[in-house]
Order: sequence, then structure tokens, then C-alpha cells
Amino acid sequence: MRKHYGWAMPVLFVAGIATATAQTCRDHIPAYAPDGRFSDNGDGTVTDAATGLIWKQCAEGLSGAGCVTGSAVALTWQQALQRGADAVFAGSAEWRLPNKNELASLLEQRCYAPAIDMRYFPNTPGGVFWSSSSLAYAPSYAWRVYFQYGGVSPFSKGDAIHVRLVRAGPSLGDLPLPAPTNVRATDGTYSGKVRVTWYPVSGATSYEVWRGTSTSTSTTGAVRIAGAVSATTYDDASVAAGTSYYFWVKACNGTGCSYFSGYDSGYRTGGGYQ
Repeated sequence: MRKHYGWAMPVLFVAGIATATAQTCRDHIPAYAPDGRFSDNGDGTVTDAATGLIWKQCAEGLSGAGCVTGSAVALTWQQALQRGADAVFAGSAEWRLPNKNELASLLEQRCYAPAIDMRYFPNTPGGVFWSSSSLAYAPSYAWRVYFQYGGVSPFSKGDAIHVRLVRAGPSLGDLPLPAPTNVRATDGTYSGKVRVTWYPVSGATSYEVWRGTSTSTSTTGAVRIAGAVSATTYDDASVAAGTSYYFWVKACNGTGCSYFSGYDSGYRTGGGYQ
């Protein structure tokens, strides 16, 4: 069952550029970036205490308090790389285009339109942003991060999309993973189980599936029903007929597991088909 939280203004999405969005956040999902992770340096930059990275507060083309001056630019991948190489800002010439993991670490999965902490990255366009990471199997494509609803996907390097620059800090192979998105549980489709599915998370090697029966949708009281799930689907055959359940998923790798995903509810029937 698809859940809708809150309301957002209509979004115009053309060639990776989104405008006219109003952020919506879901309070029942723990914040991926807890208070204290980011700090505003007062010079147009933001420090991430979890990684040591320093980010430009505004997307390229925007500036000033609240990032309301100017217009966010759209650049090809090669132009975005050059933009970073040429940048001199806040006393530093060490700016660059972030890699895929670095950029995805800014995703705030409890919010959308855009999926980022707007307290520290105000007026962020809800479209897609370039990373510096190319696809090994398709060198004319690079990874992009979608800040409207969250997610990572490949994009042709010749297309023009948004850019945010970063400097300093380590490589992010050991960053906590983002939570899975698009969690779905079946509603009466099967007589002996509920099938739970979700989108894959880049860098995850396995997933945990959690279940609860609380109608408050809180993870309090939820129990882990499966660990080390290698696929992005799980069949819960331990559910009872006539009961609605709530399901959450965590992404995991060698550094640990993500926060809980958003929930979805599902149930089995006494009839139907397997």
C-alpha cells in the first residue's frame, strides 16, 4: 500500500531540472542527519562532522543568505568537473565535484522536495546533481543523485544538470548507508505470506527487514524478522491471516546498517494464490 505524507507543490521536471517545490518531512522517520552533524561556517560553507567534508552551502549559480541570489546553473558532466577545478571560494581553491558516495551522503530520507536538510542547504533545487563518478561499464555515463525524492542513478555526461561542490575530507567508503526507499508490502495478494520489496541502495551488501503491528507507525516495538537478505524482496510467511502489519527495511554493509526506511503496511488473506 503506497503511503502519502503531507502535500507538496507541483514540480516541473525537465532534463533533470526541478523547480517550484515545497519540502515535506515525515516525523515518524528518524532523521538520517541528526542534530549536530552539520555546522554552518558563516562563510557560505557547511562542515559535515560525520565525514570532515566541507560543502558549498548553495548549489552552483546561487549565492547569498538563504541561497536566494541568482539562478541554479545546469552543466554537463565535463563542465561540472571544470567548474570545481576553477572554483575559488571562502578562501580555498581546493573545490571539486563530489563522488557518488559523498554526494549521496547529503540525502535526508525523511524529507522530499527536496530530500536534504534545508536548514544547512537552503533553496536546494529538487532535481538531479552530478557526481564525479563514472560508470565503469559505460564511460559516457556518470552517477547522479536525485534530490527531489532521493536516489542514485546513471545519466549521460552530455546532459546538463545541477552541481554542488565539496572540498577536504576523506573518501567516503565508510559512510553510513542511506535508508532504502520505495518500500512496498502486498495487501492480500497472497494467502500464505506478505511480500516486501524495496529499491536497492548503492554500497549495501545486505538488508534487514523489520515488522511491527503498531498502528502508530512508530518503529518502537518493531522486531527484526530477517537479516542478511541479499535480494531486494522478502516473503514473510510468518504473518497471520486477518492482521495488518507494518514493515521497515535497513540497508547494511561492513560498516553497519542504515536508519529505518519509511514504512508500508501489508496483510495476507485466507484465500487467493501463492
